[in-house]
Amino acid sequence: MNIQQRPILNQSLKLKQTLTPKIIQMLKTFQLPYTALLESAKQEVHENVFLEFTKFDGLSKQSTSFSSSSDNSADFENFISHSSKISLSEFLLNQLNLENFKPKESKIAIDLIDSIDSRGYLSNYNDLKIDIQKKYQVKERKVFDILKIIQTFEPEGVGARDLKDCLLIQLHQKNFENPQLEAILKKTIQNHLEDIGNNNLKALEKGLNIPSDGIPSIIQFIQTLNPIPGSKFSNEPVEKVIIPSFSFELEDSKIKIINYEEKKGFQLGLSPTYQKMLDTPNLDLETQTFLKQKFERATSFLENIENRRKNLESMAQKLAAHQHDFLENGIEYMKPLLQKSLSKELTLSPSTISRILTSKYVETPHGIFSLKQLCPRGHKGYTAIQIQSIIAKLINNDSTLTDERIQSHLSLHGLDIARRSVAKYRLQAGLEGRYKRQFNTPPKIV
Repeated sequence: MNIQQRPILNQSLKLKQTLTPKIIQMLKTFQLPYTALLESAKQEVHENVFLEFTKFDGLSKQSTSFSSSSDNSADFENFISHSSKISLSEFLLNQLNLENFKPKESKIAIDLIDSIDSRGYLSNYNDLKIDIQKKYQVKERKVFDILKIIQTFEPEGVGARDLKDCLLIQLHQKNFENPQLEAILKKTIQNHLEDIGNNNLKALEKGLNIPSDGIPSIIQFIQTLNPIPGSKFSNEPVEKVIIPSFSFELEDSKIKIINYEEKKGFQLGLSPTYQKMLDTPNLDLETQTFLKQKFERATSFLENIENRRKNLESMAQKLAAHQHDFLENGIEYMKPLLQKSLSKELTLSPSTISRILTSKYVETPHGIFSLKQLCPRGHKGYTAIQIQSIIAKLINNDSTLTDERIQSHLSLHGLDIARRSVAKYRLQAGLEGRYKRQFNTPPKIV
């Protein structure tokens, strides 16, 4: 018997490193608005002996209004950004106004938002979608597509149908570049929430097929997600404070950028006392290990805050330069800007861009805007608001214009859109069709 032995190469891929505490900390720091970042810093200072405030917060404690055009430092001392009483429903409807929906789609979206409960959930979705299908004579897919858009609104996870859906929505919005890691987190949410609740680490290790040392990081990340996205709101209007990170001002058509977080925000540093203690000779092993862990976490936290500041400042400069016409002339002059384009210009990953834009605000000559609002989607180089404005001006000049003639006028200016799109933008601008305009126009008195 001739037995031949041949070497066999088995190639297997294992994801040994999942989300380390350092990566989790970075993700959280990048996407936090200023007020949440301040609370996170306070928590870190409380838990870490190496961290201390070198400058206390002076941005979120102000109590009166402040004009961004004023050079008086006393005005700045009394600055509070913007506060208004707003419910979760109103907060969502305000974001809905930024979407480019057709009239029927807007009505469907409003019905969906009205059914979101105080927790931020749409728990009766199955019954609701049937009612909406009958009411508006649309297919199930249309209702679902509109719901998916609502689920991109803030707060993250809103419009979910159940807990798993809520956490998966938030996971998707993190924009992970590692598909394997995202798959593991998704599988954890779908199949192992009960194991996390019961602290069943063996079941997690077996079910996820990853090394045991990666399990704590997975659990820690899942615990950073918000299971009740509506918790910061209530059915009654609540005080919601928005603090801009920057101000964009114009001086002789030149843009002046004021970094509020740097000028009036908190600053952290390392404790000299505990740094000296770390270098003490003959320190017992347990104390030395404890101090090293705290020191590494402290330096990592400071590094994340500094990276957040640098990237946010780079983002602000790009947005201000791109939206110069808007700052000078108003919202009709806002230019389309894709996050993908920002990603290339700033040489940052799309996920980093997304996190920087989240819940950050800027004060402009035309009011306070979220950074995300300064990145509007566009059509042929125009935003939806610009197209609506152009159509409104055409109709104001000639009320007899049909949608076909409006389409021709737009085409002459290089804006080729379909007639049905003209009708959509006209309706969004609150303008009626030609027949109704002529019927409702009072006769001219000669």
